[in-house]
Amino acid sequence: EDEDEEDEEEEEEIHAVRGAAAASSASALAPPLQRSAEVGEIAASRLSAAQAAITEALGLPQELLECLARWEREQAAAEGQWRLKQSRMYLEFEERKRRLQEQQMGQRKKLRES
Repeated sequence: EDEDEEDEEEEEEIHAVRGAAAASSASALAPPLQRSAEVGEIAASRLSAAQAAITEALGLPQELLECLARWEREQAAAEGQWRLKQSRMYLEFEERKRRLQEQQMGQRKKLRES
C-alpha cells in the first residue's frame, strides 16, 4: 500500500509539473511580440525549463539522460541521411522519367513522319 501511495504521489507531481509546463509554454506564446524570433526564443527557453522540471521530477539518472540525448542525436543524423537519400532517388527517378518521355516523343514523331 505504501508503494501505491508513493506511486500516486509521484504521478500527481508529474501531472502538476506537466500542467505547469503546458501553462508556461502557452503563456510564452500569448503576448504579442513584434518579431517572431523573439517569440521563438521565449517559447524555446520556457519549453526547455518545463522539460528540465519534468525530468527533475521523474528523477532519472543522468547517465540515462545522456544516453537518450546521444540516441536522439544519432536518430536525427540517420533521418537526415535517409531524407537526403530519398531526395536523390526522387530526383534520379524524375530525370529518368523525363528522358523516357523525350524518347517516346521522338519515337512518335518518327512514326508520324513515316
